[in-house]
Amino acid sequence: MPTNELSVFKRLLLTLRQTMHLSVSFGDTGHQRMLTPRLWHLVAMAGLILGLLGWSLYYFSYAVSQQSIDPYLKSQLAAKNLQIVALESELSEKTEELAFRDNKMKFFAHELGNIQARLDRFDSIGERLFEDKYFGDYLAELDNIEPVGDGEISVRTPATSVFAIATQLASTRRRTDDVERVMETSLDLLSKTQINRNVQPHHWPVVNKRTYLSSNYGMRTDPFSKKQRWHSGVDIAGGYNAPIVASADGVITFSGYRFGYGIMVEVTHGNGIRTRYGHMNQALVRNGQSVKAGEVVGLMGSSGRSTGPHLHFEVLLGEHKVNPYPFIKDGRENAKMLALSNIQAYDTNRF
Repeated sequence: MPTNELSVFKRLLLTLRQTMHLSVSFGDTGHQRMLTPRLWHLVAMAGLILGLLGWSLYYFSYAVSQQSIDPYLKSQLAAKNLQIVALESELSEKTEELAFRDNKMKFFAHELGNIQARLDRFDSIGERLFEDKYFGDYLAELDNIEPVGDGEISVRTPATSVFAIATQLASTRRRTDDVERVMETSLDLLSKTQINRNVQPHHWPVVNKRTYLSSNYGMRTDPFSKKQRWHSGVDIAGGYNAPIVASADGVITFSGYRFGYGIMVEVTHGNGIRTRYGHMNQALVRNGQSVKAGEVVGLMGSSGRSTGPHLHFEVLLGEHKVNPYPFIKDGRENAKMLALSNIQAYDTNRF
């Protein structure tokens, strides 16, 4: 700092440090009091007073300006608040709409899944139906049923809009109804065929784990006369007291003793079909009783014209005795398996 400036600063400091003598008189008594403040005290006090006065003037002017601006700000704030409320309401509506659309999409997807499951079930039934070897000539009747659609079933996922899914759902439902009608017709035809099958001998008549065909239908050497003689049925071995079961559904039209057959049961099945079960040890059914295929009708024995325990089994179409074996040959293994798996259902001493 230059010398002349330094000397001025020193003189200023010395001046501010000067003491002033002030005489103050209080009241009417004339009593005086002497004050000796330094000059810089007075300068500081004057600066404080001026600062307070300036701040007061600034606050007063700010308050006046705020009073003139407040109505405008309030109106602007109110407008903004209204906009915020409107936006919140719109957002809430959009959220609800999206939730509704999402629920609808899930519902339609669930419905389409159920319908697809129904169609798959119908397809499975149809496959088994057309593969049924007993369906016979009734299969030709299905050729007269008009096909539905193009024969293809598809569920597209997912559509671009609820309307598109609803349209697809309605179309799939119509196709399901058409397929269901076709399947009902097919099952009706199958039930007719099944009825015919139930009244035809098909069950192996002896339930035993060692059962087998011991004598065929046709000419054979008679065990008594040792001469060739016509055998009008088949002989089935299976052990003394082995269960003998009905080969098909029917009604008992004879249960008792008949010459040559010994203790015999005759079952009438319908359509002119009858079956006979001879040489029993005991008949367990009575005349007029209804029986189902596989139901026990007696126990194996050696009554009548017989050389040992076996079942003499005959099939009659009208009054003609035919070879029983083609009717029952497919049921032999089933009868063995039944004896092995269901052995507790019978007296084990019979096996």
